[in-house]
Amino acid sequence: MVWHKNYLVRDLTAAAGLEREDLPAPGAEGLLAVYDGQTLVFAESPWRLLTLIRLLWRYWLSWFSFRGAPAQTFQRFEQIYALLANGTTFDRPVDLLKAVGLYDLTQASMFEWLRVNLGESGDLLGSELIAGVNRCNCNQNNQELNALAGMVSMPARHRPWSLPGVQLAGFQKPVVPARKYQQTVATFVRGEVRPSFFGLPSMDYAAVLVSDAAARLPWSSLGLEQQQPCVEAVPHAWLSMMFEAGFEVVANHTWSTPGAYPAFDPPEDFAPFTLCPGLYYAAALENAASAMEIAAIEGRMAALLTAQHLRRRGAADAGEQAALHLRSEGVLGAGTGAGSERHEAAGAA
Repeated sequence: MVWHKNYLVRDLTAAAGLEREDLPAPGAEGLLAVYDGQTLVFAESPWRLLTLIRLLWRYWLSWFSFRGAPAQTFQRFEQIYALLANGTTFDRPVDLLKAVGLYDLTQASMFEWLRVNLGESGDLLGSELIAGVNRCNCNQNNQELNALAGMVSMPARHRPWSLPGVQLAGFQKPVVPARKYQQTVATFVRGEVRPSFFGLPSMDYAAVLVSDAAARLPWSSLGLEQQQPCVEAVPHAWLSMMFEAGFEVVANHTWSTPGAYPAFDPPEDFAPFTLCPGLYYAAALENAASAMEIAAIEGRMAALLTAQHLRRRGAADAGEQAALHLRSEGVLGAGTGAGSERHEAAGAA
Protein backbone atom coordinates (compact mmCIF):
# COMPACT_ATOMS: atom_id res chain seq x y z
CA MET A 1 0.00 0.00 0.00
CA VAL A 2 1.29 3.45 -0.96
CA TRP A 3 0.13 6.90 0.18
CA HIS A 4 -0.55 9.55 -2.46
CA LYS A 5 2.20 11.75 -0.96
CA ASN A 6 4.87 9.06 -1.35
CA TYR A 7 6.28 11.15 -4.18
CA LEU A 8 9.34 9.08 -5.08
CA VAL A 9 7.50 5.76 -5.15
CA ARG A 10 4.72 7.39 -7.16
CA ASP A 11 7.20 8.72 -9.74
CA LEU A 12 9.05 5.38 -9.93
CA THR A 13 5.76 3.59 -10.51
CA ALA A 14 4.88 5.93 -13.36
CA ALA A 15 8.37 5.70 -14.89
CA ALA A 16 8.24 1.89 -14.81
CA GLY A 17 4.79 1.84 -16.39
CA LEU A 18 3.34 -0.25 -13.55
CA GLU A 19 -0.39 -0.60 -13.13
CA ARG A 20 -1.82 1.35 -10.22
CA GLU A 21 -4.93 0.32 -8.29
CA ASP A 22 -6.74 2.83 -6.11
CA LEU A 23 -7.82 1.47 -2.73
CA PRO A 24 -10.72 2.51 -0.49
CA ALA A 25 -9.83 5.31 1.90
CA PRO A 26 -9.38 4.27 5.54
CA GLY A 27 -12.77 4.03 7.17
CA ALA A 28 -14.61 3.59 3.88
CA GLU A 29 -15.06 -0.14 4.48
CA GLY A 30 -16.32 0.12 8.05
CA LEU A 31 -15.77 1.40 11.56
CA LEU A 32 -12.78 1.04 13.87
CA ALA A 33 -12.68 -0.08 17.49
CA VAL A 34 -10.03 -0.61 20.20
CA TYR A 35 -10.08 -3.80 22.31
CA ASP A 36 -8.41 -4.19 25.72
CA GLY A 37 -8.79 -7.95 26.00
CA GLN A 38 -12.18 -7.76 27.69
CA THR A 39 -14.25 -5.09 26.01
CA LEU A 40 -14.15 -2.38 23.37
CA VAL A 41 -12.78 0.70 25.13
CA PHE A 42 -13.33 2.95 22.13
CA ALA A 43 -15.46 2.57 19.01
CA GLU A 44 -16.16 4.83 16.07
CA SER A 45 -19.71 5.79 15.20
CA PRO A 46 -21.25 6.22 11.74
CA TRP A 47 -21.91 9.81 12.88
CA ARG A 48 -18.75 11.91 13.02
CA LEU A 49 -20.08 14.15 15.79
CA LEU A 50 -20.74 11.15 18.01
CA THR A 51 -17.23 9.85 17.33
CA LEU A 52 -15.79 13.22 18.42
CA ILE A 53 -17.89 13.13 21.58
CA ARG A 54 -16.59 9.63 22.35
CA LEU A 55 -13.01 10.80 21.78
CA LEU A 56 -13.53 13.68 24.20
CA TRP A 57 -15.27 11.49 26.74
CA ARG A 58 -12.53 8.86 26.70
CA TYR A 59 -9.37 10.89 26.10
CA TRP A 60 -10.41 14.45 26.99
CA LEU A 61 -8.27 16.98 25.12
CA SER A 62 -5.31 14.63 24.63
CA TRP A 63 -6.47 13.59 21.16
CA PHE A 64 -6.82 17.18 19.98
CA SER A 65 -3.40 18.03 21.45
CA PHE A 66 -1.84 15.11 19.59
CA ARG A 67 -3.69 15.05 16.28
CA GLY A 68 -1.62 17.82 14.67
CA ALA A 69 1.74 16.26 15.57
CA PRO A 70 1.89 13.70 12.71
CA ALA A 71 1.03 16.41 10.17
CA GLN A 72 3.75 18.70 11.56
CA THR A 73 6.21 15.81 11.36
CA PHE A 74 5.31 15.20 7.72
CA GLN A 75 5.79 18.88 6.91
CA ARG A 76 9.36 18.57 8.15
CA PHE A 77 9.76 15.30 6.28
CA GLU A 78 8.72 16.99 3.02
CA GLN A 79 11.83 19.19 3.23
CA ILE A 80 13.83 16.10 2.24
CA TYR A 81 12.33 16.23 -1.25
CA ALA A 82 13.59 19.78 -1.78
CA LEU A 83 17.08 18.76 -0.66
CA LEU A 84 17.10 15.80 -3.03
CA ALA A 85 15.79 17.92 -5.91
CA ASN A 86 18.65 20.39 -5.35
CA GLY A 87 21.18 17.56 -5.38
CA THR A 88 22.10 18.09 -1.71
CA THR A 89 23.91 15.06 -0.30
CA PHE A 90 24.71 13.85 3.21
CA ASP A 91 27.31 11.30 4.21
CA ARG A 92 25.33 10.35 7.33
CA PRO A 93 21.59 9.93 8.00
CA VAL A 94 22.11 11.88 11.23
CA ASP A 95 23.02 15.01 9.25
CA LEU A 96 20.03 14.61 6.93
CA LEU A 97 17.62 14.16 9.84
CA LYS A 98 19.09 17.14 11.70
CA ALA A 99 18.79 19.30 8.57
CA VAL A 100 15.01 18.77 8.50
CA GLY A 101 14.49 18.78 12.28
CA LEU A 102 13.62 15.09 12.72
CA TYR A 103 16.71 13.67 14.42
CA ASP A 104 15.47 14.18 17.99
CA LEU A 105 12.39 12.06 17.23
CA THR A 106 14.66 9.08 16.54
CA GLN A 107 16.35 9.44 19.92
CA ALA A 108 13.21 9.01 22.05
CA SER A 109 10.56 6.32 22.18
CA MET A 110 6.99 7.09 21.21
CA PHE A 111 6.05 6.60 24.85
CA GLU A 112 8.66 9.16 25.98
CA TRP A 113 7.53 11.67 23.36
CA LEU A 114 3.90 11.36 24.45
CA ARG A 115 4.80 11.75 28.13
CA VAL A 116 6.92 14.86 27.47
CA ASN A 117 4.43 16.54 25.12
CA LEU A 118 1.08 15.43 26.55
CA GLY A 119 1.97 14.63 30.14
CA GLU A 120 0.30 11.89 32.14
CA SER A 121 -3.07 12.99 30.77
CA GLY A 122 -2.05 11.43 27.45
CA ASP A 123 -1.26 8.00 28.90
CA LEU A 124 -4.69 6.54 28.16
CA LEU A 125 -4.65 7.79 24.57
CA GLY A 126 -1.13 6.44 24.13
CA SER A 127 -1.82 3.01 25.60
CA GLU A 128 -5.07 2.49 23.70
CA LEU A 129 -5.63 4.27 20.39
CA ILE A 130 -2.03 5.19 19.49
CA ALA A 131 -0.66 1.87 20.74
CA GLY A 132 -3.30 0.03 18.72
CA VAL A 133 -2.40 1.84 15.50
CA ASN A 134 1.32 1.24 16.02
CA ARG A 135 0.83 -2.45 16.82
CA CYS A 136 -1.23 -2.78 13.66
CA ASN A 137 1.24 -0.96 11.39
CA CYS A 138 4.62 -1.88 12.91
CA ASN A 139 3.80 -4.78 15.27
CA GLN A 140 5.68 -3.01 18.07
CA ASN A 141 4.55 -1.04 21.11
CA ASN A 142 5.18 2.59 22.02
CA GLN A 143 8.15 1.74 24.24
CA GLU A 144 9.85 -0.08 21.37
CA LEU A 145 9.10 2.37 18.55
CA ASN A 146 11.10 5.55 18.20
CA ALA A 147 8.90 8.64 17.99
CA LEU A 148 9.55 9.24 14.28
CA ALA A 149 8.49 5.70 13.36
CA GLY A 150 5.42 6.18 15.55
CA MET A 151 4.53 9.43 13.80
CA VAL A 152 4.99 7.85 10.36
CA SER A 153 2.61 5.11 11.47
CA MET A 154 -0.12 7.52 12.55
CA PRO A 155 -1.17 9.78 9.61
CA ALA A 156 -4.40 8.85 7.87
CA ARG A 157 -3.63 7.48 4.41
CA HIS A 158 -5.81 9.57 2.12
CA ARG A 159 -6.12 8.19 -1.41
CA PRO A 160 -4.08 5.00 -0.85
CA TRP A 161 -3.17 2.76 -3.79
CA SER A 162 -1.29 -0.44 -4.50
CA LEU A 163 0.55 -2.24 -7.32
CA PRO A 164 -1.48 -5.33 -8.26
CA GLY A 165 0.09 -8.34 -9.91
CA VAL A 166 3.74 -7.50 -9.09
CA GLN A 167 5.71 -10.77 -9.13
CA LEU A 168 9.25 -11.33 -7.83
CA ALA A 169 9.71 -14.81 -9.32
CA GLY A 170 13.37 -15.51 -10.03
CA PHE A 171 14.44 -12.46 -8.04
CA GLN A 172 17.68 -13.00 -6.15
CA LYS A 173 17.21 -11.75 -2.59
CA PRO A 174 20.16 -9.53 -1.61
CA VAL A 175 22.26 -10.25 1.44
CA VAL A 176 20.93 -8.01 4.21
CA PRO A 177 23.39 -6.41 6.67
CA ALA A 178 23.08 -7.52 10.29
CA ARG A 179 20.09 -5.81 11.88
CA LYS A 180 17.30 -6.97 14.15
CA TYR A 181 13.93 -7.28 12.45
CA GLN A 182 10.42 -7.80 13.75
CA GLN A 183 8.79 -11.08 12.71
CA THR A 184 5.28 -10.56 11.39
CA VAL A 185 2.57 -13.11 10.63
CA ALA A 186 -0.63 -12.48 8.65
CA THR A 187 -3.45 -15.02 8.99
CA PHE A 188 -6.21 -14.86 6.38
CA VAL A 189 -9.52 -16.39 7.48
CA ARG A 190 -12.70 -16.91 5.48
CA GLY A 191 -15.60 -16.72 7.90
CA GLU A 192 -17.71 -14.54 10.17
CA VAL A 193 -16.36 -12.90 13.31
CA ARG A 194 -18.15 -14.03 16.47
CA PRO A 195 -19.59 -10.84 18.05
CA SER A 196 -19.79 -12.38 21.54
CA PHE A 197 -15.98 -12.64 21.61
CA PHE A 198 -15.93 -8.84 21.84
CA GLY A 199 -19.03 -8.67 24.04
CA LEU A 200 -21.19 -7.37 21.20
CA PRO A 201 -24.65 -8.36 19.96
CA SER A 202 -23.48 -7.87 16.36
CA MET A 203 -20.13 -7.20 14.70
CA ASP A 204 -20.34 -3.68 13.28
CA TYR A 205 -16.59 -2.95 13.05
CA ALA A 206 -14.30 -3.60 10.10
CA ALA A 207 -11.08 -3.16 12.11
CA VAL A 208 -10.24 -3.89 15.74
CA LEU A 209 -6.99 -2.64 17.27
CA VAL A 210 -5.41 -4.06 20.42
CA SER A 211 -4.43 -1.82 23.34
CA ASP A 212 -1.45 -2.30 25.66
CA ALA A 213 -3.77 -3.92 28.20
CA ALA A 214 -4.42 -6.74 25.73
CA ALA A 215 -0.76 -7.30 24.81
CA ARG A 216 -1.03 -10.91 26.03
CA LEU A 217 -3.36 -11.76 23.14
CA PRO A 218 -1.77 -13.81 20.31
CA TRP A 219 -2.93 -11.30 17.70
CA SER A 220 -2.26 -7.59 17.20
CA SER A 221 -5.21 -6.48 15.10
CA LEU A 222 -8.21 -7.76 13.19
CA GLY A 223 -9.34 -6.32 9.88
CA LEU A 224 -11.81 -6.97 7.08
CA GLU A 225 -10.05 -8.19 3.92
CA GLN A 226 -6.83 -6.52 4.96
CA GLN A 227 -3.46 -7.82 6.08
CA GLN A 228 -3.34 -7.37 9.85
CA PRO A 229 -0.02 -8.50 11.35
CA CYS A 230 0.73 -10.62 14.43
CA VAL A 231 4.00 -11.70 16.01
CA GLU A 232 3.12 -15.41 15.73
CA ALA A 233 0.50 -17.41 13.84
CA VAL A 234 -2.84 -17.24 15.70
CA PRO A 235 -3.52 -20.64 17.35
CA HIS A 236 -6.53 -22.56 16.04
CA ALA A 237 -8.12 -22.50 19.50
CA TRP A 238 -8.18 -18.70 19.44
CA LEU A 239 -9.59 -18.63 15.92
CA SER A 240 -12.36 -20.99 17.09
CA MET A 241 -13.28 -18.45 19.77
CA MET A 242 -13.07 -15.46 17.45
CA PHE A 243 -14.94 -16.86 14.44
CA GLU A 244 -18.25 -18.61 13.99
CA ALA A 245 -18.29 -22.34 13.18
CA GLY A 246 -17.32 -23.19 9.62
CA PHE A 247 -14.46 -20.69 9.28
CA GLU A 248 -11.52 -21.59 7.07
CA VAL A 249 -7.88 -20.52 7.35
CA VAL A 250 -7.05 -19.53 3.79
CA ALA A 251 -3.39 -18.67 4.34
CA ASN A 252 -0.71 -17.96 6.91
CA HIS A 253 2.19 -15.83 5.77
CA THR A 254 5.26 -15.28 7.94
CA TRP A 255 7.91 -12.62 7.38
CA SER A 256 10.80 -13.93 9.47
CA THR A 257 13.94 -13.69 7.34
CA PRO A 258 14.82 -10.97 7.86
CA GLY A 259 11.36 -9.73 8.87
CA ALA A 260 8.79 -7.16 7.85
CA TYR A 261 10.09 -4.18 9.85
CA PRO A 262 13.25 -3.28 11.75
CA ALA A 263 13.07 -3.92 15.47
CA PHE A 264 13.34 -0.29 16.55
CA ASP A 265 15.42 0.49 19.62
CA PRO A 266 15.56 4.21 20.52
CA PRO A 267 17.82 6.07 20.83
CA GLU A 268 18.63 4.87 17.32
CA ASP A 269 22.15 4.50 15.92
CA PHE A 270 22.74 4.93 12.20
CA ALA A 271 25.27 3.49 9.82
CA PRO A 272 26.60 6.12 7.37
CA PHE A 273 25.49 6.46 3.77
CA THR A 274 29.16 6.82 2.77
CA LEU A 275 31.16 3.77 3.87
CA CYS A 276 34.24 4.96 1.97
CA PRO A 277 34.74 7.07 -1.17
CA GLY A 278 32.78 5.33 -3.92
CA LEU A 279 31.02 2.81 -1.62
CA TYR A 280 27.54 3.71 -0.33
CA TYR A 281 25.00 2.01 1.93
CA ALA A 282 21.49 2.40 0.54
CA ALA A 283 19.62 1.30 3.67
CA ALA A 284 21.15 3.55 6.30
CA LEU A 285 17.94 5.45 7.05
CA GLU A 286 15.78 2.42 7.89
CA ASN A 287 16.40 2.73 11.64
CA ALA A 288 14.52 6.03 11.56
CA ALA A 289 11.32 4.62 10.05
CA SER A 290 10.55 1.77 7.68
CA ALA A 291 8.46 2.34 4.57
CA MET A 292 8.71 2.06 0.79
CA GLU A 293 9.21 5.83 0.56
CA ILE A 294 12.10 5.66 3.05
CA ALA A 295 13.76 3.03 0.84
CA ALA A 296 13.26 5.28 -2.19
CA ILE A 297 14.84 8.24 -0.36
CA GLU A 298 17.81 6.07 0.64
CA GLY A 299 18.23 4.95 -2.95
CA ARG A 300 18.06 8.53 -4.26
CA MET A 301 20.68 9.65 -1.72
CA ALA A 302 23.00 6.78 -2.68
CA ALA A 303 22.54 7.66 -6.37
CA LEU A 304 23.32 11.34 -5.76
CA LEU A 305 26.42 10.44 -3.74
CA THR A 306 27.56 8.06 -6.49
CA ALA A 307 27.06 10.69 -9.19
CA GLN A 308 28.91 13.25 -7.08
CA HIS A 309 31.80 10.84 -6.58
CA LEU A 310 32.01 10.05 -10.29
CA ARG A 311 32.03 13.75 -11.18
CA ARG A 312 34.83 14.40 -8.71
CA ARG A 313 36.81 11.43 -9.97
CA GLY A 314 36.21 12.50 -13.56
CA ALA A 315 37.39 16.02 -12.77
CA ALA A 316 40.45 14.67 -10.97
CA ASP A 317 41.30 12.35 -13.87
CA ALA A 318 40.88 15.20 -16.34
CA GLY A 319 43.14 17.37 -14.22
CA GLU A 320 45.82 14.70 -14.11
CA GLN A 321 45.62 14.18 -17.86
CA ALA A 322 45.92 17.92 -18.44
CA ALA A 323 48.92 18.13 -16.13
CA LEU A 324 50.61 15.22 -17.87
CA HIS A 325 49.95 16.84 -21.23
CA LEU A 326 51.40 20.15 -20.09
CA ARG A 327 54.47 18.49 -18.63
CA SER A 328 54.89 16.56 -21.83
CA GLU A 329 54.64 19.73 -23.89
CA GLY A 330 57.13 21.47 -21.62
CA VAL A 331 59.72 18.70 -21.88
CA LEU A 332 59.42 18.59 -25.65
CA GLY A 333 59.76 22.38 -25.90
CA ALA A 334 62.93 22.45 -23.80
CA GLY A 335 64.48 19.67 -25.84
CA THR A 336 63.75 21.44 -29.13
CA GLY A 337 65.33 24.65 -27.90
CA ALA A 338 68.51 22.90 -26.78
CA GLY A 339 68.83 21.15 -30.11
CA SER A 340 68.53 24.43 -31.99
CA GLU A 341 71.23 26.01 -29.88
CA ARG A 342 73.59 23.09 -30.52
CA HIS A 343 72.86 23.26 -34.24
CA GLU A 344 73.59 26.99 -34.33
CA ALA A 345 76.82 26.52 -32.39
CA ALA A 346 77.96 23.83 -34.79
CA GLY A 347 77.19 26.03 -37.79
CA ALA A 348 79.24 28.91 -36.35
CA ALA A 349 82.18 26.67 -35.77
